[in-house]
Amino acid sequence: MDRKLNIEYQMFEVENIIKNINDKVLFDNCYEFEINSSIYHRYIKRHLFFITIQLNENFTYDQYTLKRQRSTFEALDGFYRWFSAQFINRPGDNNSKLQPFLQLYLDDAGSRIDDQMRPITVPHMHGTLLLHPKTMAGFDAFLQNQFLESLIHKNPIERANLFQIGHTNLVIKPNGFYPIEQMEISRFDPEKGSLSNLASYITKFARNDRFVHGHGEQFEIYRKYPHDGSKYPFYKL
Repeated sequence: MDRKLNIEYQMFEVENIIKNINDKVLFDNCYEFEINSSIYHRYIKRHLFFITIQLNENFTYDQYTLKRQRSTFEALDGFYRWFSAQFINRPGDNNSKLQPFLQLYLDDAGSRIDDQMRPITVPHMHGTLLLHPKTMAGFDAFLQNQFLESLIHKNPIERANLFQIGHTNLVIKPNGFYPIEQMEISRFDPEKGSLSNLASYITKFARNDRFVHGHGEQFEIYRKYPHDGSKYPFYKL
């Protein structure tokens, strides 16, 4: 195993996710400030979130197959449409530029210490969620409603404070999007952690041998929403 090559492959994905975030930030703000400026850091603190999507454990009781990945993507497509509609009026084409920018990377249990994991047995996804400034008020209201509902129904929440950095802020358990079990949302704070470290954690499964050496080319480790990149110049890699 060439660990250096594995790390280089992951670093490509790290650079990709950061570039997409930076380009989207500038795009949403008409390029009014520079990356790494104080204004940029305040913007990131307000609009960027860390996401983890967990799948139902019975869905992959033996291993994650291509057929199951396709089913997962179909569920993610529907979940993204539902999620966007919770805080954006008419989240379709008329408001396409207001849709949340979601980047997701496949991960598996133990990937932090093992670059040669086969098969995929506990698939889940980590990613970033970047919101348009015009949708923040609606998103905050959505989070608050989900938080209150979770208290009523006693869904698991690790922290009562919605914006406690470094912990799960809120766990959303959507219905009707099997095998998606839940989505965990945490606000990112650039003053308490670097974007590069966050991207490194999100993309750590990319250094797995199956992807570096081409044996996993049929599996997709990267998924972004919305899909239509023609409306967004920052999607061009």
